[in-house]
Amino acid sequence: MRYILIFLLLCPWSFGSSLELIDEAYQQGRISIYDKALLTATYILDNSSLPPAFSSPVTQQRPCATPLLMEVASILRHAPPAYRSRYQALKARPSYDGKEHRFLSSQGHFYIHYTGSGEHAPDMTDADMNGVPDQVETMADLFELSHTTYHQQLGYLLPPSDGTLGGGQDIYDVYIQNWPGYYGYSMPEDYAGDMPEYATRSITHIGISNWVTGIYLRGTVAHEYYHACQMAYYCDYLAYSSWAWDENTAMYTEELVFPDDDTWLDYTGYRQKHTFFGLWLFDGWTEYCNVIWPLYIREGLVAYDDTFFRTVFAELGLLTTPQAGGFYPLVLDQQLGSWAGYTLADAYQEFTLWNYMVKDCYDGTGYEDGASFNQLPRAHQVLTYQDLPFCGTGDPTYTNELPPETFASHYIEIYPEANGPGALLATFTGEAAKNQVWGYSLLCHDRGQPLTSGWALHDQGRSHRAGTSHILLPTPSRFDRVVLIFDNLQRMEEPTGRNYSYTVELSNRVQVAAVTPDSGSVNGGDTVTIKGANFDQGTEVWFDKIPAPVVTVIDDTQVVVQTPAHAPGPATVVVRTMLHGRIRLPNGFVFY
Repeated sequence: MRYILIFLLLCPWSFGSSLELIDEAYQQGRISIYDKALLTATYILDNSSLPPAFSSPVTQQRPCATPLLMEVASILRHAPPAYRSRYQALKARPSYDGKEHRFLSSQGHFYIHYTGSGEHAPDMTDADMNGVPDQVETMADLFELSHTTYHQQLGYLLPPSDGTLGGGQDIYDVYIQNWPGYYGYSMPEDYAGDMPEYATRSITHIGISNWVTGIYLRGTVAHEYYHACQMAYYCDYLAYSSWAWDENTAMYTEELVFPDDDTWLDYTGYRQKHTFFGLWLFDGWTEYCNVIWPLYIREGLVAYDDTFFRTVFAELGLLTTPQAGGFYPLVLDQQLGSWAGYTLADAYQEFTLWNYMVKDCYDGTGYEDGASFNQLPRAHQVLTYQDLPFCGTGDPTYTNELPPETFASHYIEIYPEANGPGALLATFTGEAAKNQVWGYSLLCHDRGQPLTSGWALHDQGRSHRAGTSHILLPTPSRFDRVVLIFDNLQRMEEPTGRNYSYTVELSNRVQVAAVTPDSGSVNGGDTVTIKGANFDQGTEVWFDKIPAPVVTVIDDTQVVVQTPAHAPGPATVVVRTMLHGRIRLPNGFVFY
């Protein structure tokens, strides 16, 4: 086959994980997209047969291979016959070389297939001496509990039948084997055409790695069987954004089946600290971390009614025409409107506020309203008013780039001086050629209040235009923390990829050219003229945090002030405007 010939030409001394090596070869044009898909399937399903150029020790196991297998299937459905034939061989039910055992679960819904020896064997401990490994019996019970939760309690459709495949009429088949890189997978459905009727679909099987134990086995069983339930409604080969949603919700339902395990909490911190990754970013990791998104929808928007998620999957299954940006944002926008009166953009803007408030504070029962917030959030960026003038992190040549993934966010935390002046100006600049949809929120904390209370939404807005917009931040006399949140609220991704950027700068536009005279009596009362630019009628002046008792604005270039009493020595002069920020002049005036 062509892909085997290509493999022999590859450099054998490449470094990185197998998937990284495969992607690198594809990006460099050394293999085709079909080669990449087939190699990915080989890595997941038959790791030991990867060509040497792509073999690399597995250093991190990922929760689920299902979305990657969906991607593989979506690519290879139109590949040359040789590729499809090889893929069909890879995705076939595991073989145990004639040494297969199977165990029927207590309610008769699942066969657990396994071998008693070799690298694919489960833990063969048999404490009750009934001839069946305890791990197999445990797995069967876990699948039955998941079956009861999803079908009897939550009302999900049964997965499509595989007939007599695996040895049982309409009995779902689970295979235990050693898949080194993944906890498990649910094999995607086979389609006779692009979107045939439900009756033509069939599920092949679920695979669970034999090394997964304890609460992670419980979570994996709930996770993978939920994928099978999703496939009763659709298998969205046409829109990869739905694959991320599939993972978000499969992570979230681990909590529904096993509420005491909290396996999904292993991933939420990444999302809380990387809000600049889009909601439907599909990269083999972020889709798991975005579990907090459906959790928010359940707790904050749909009153814990899990029928919402079933409805979303049903609506996804009705769409047969490819949508720019994927089916998921379109359907979620419609359903959030019906269930909660929110657009997708509205819901995401509220989600970013909620996500900030609940950082690192799950209390074992929920995240509701951030009530458990009891420690300093880890900020993406922290600034203080004392750093002015600044742009971004303090370097006037640096700006912060907001990533262009749709529905991504950027937190900027600002800690004002306790007694200082206020008014920063936040400037949002987008590429003028793009029809950008963005929003901002100002979340403020009252000075002196504990972090568990005293928070308020100071301001919030949205714009559909590109170019530059200015946001005036509040004065710090009342607040000891101002959180500026920028949200990218695009529904659709750029068809050519992530090829544009936003920038945010925090800056002041007031200028000072001269302070005349630049010295005066410690008793105060001297008249001082400050010349510059962009003064306004709200201009205030401080000398080392002591306000000038009299400030007269002549025009936008000149202010006359009366000095306050001050200890001997140099003082920092601070000029603060209402609309144009402020400026600090260290040693700008000397008291004698």
